Amino acid sequence: MKSDYLTPQVGWIWGADDGGFFMSFSIGYQSPSNVKTSVGSDAPGFVQADPDYQKTEKDVKDDAEKYGKMGLPSLTLLKIGWLF
Repeated sequence: MKSDYLTPQVGWIWGADDGGFFMSFSIGYQSPSNVKTSVGSDAPGFVQADPDYQKTEKDVKDDAEKYGKMGLPSLTLLKIGWLF
């Protein structure tokens, strides 16, 4: 499964006005887009031709696509660094 995502965030940053050491906290929401799923297998052809195998393969692909399209919360409890 591959996808692009956008994570808008809101938060607070603490530090000196003229640069230097800082700390921050933020929360956001990870919103996926352009989700692509694929299922690969090294199983022999006669196994892949089995209806049970094909159903399982479809179920796996459907689940991957479903979870790939789910948004997730984003939480950064503590970020530290140096501003120039």
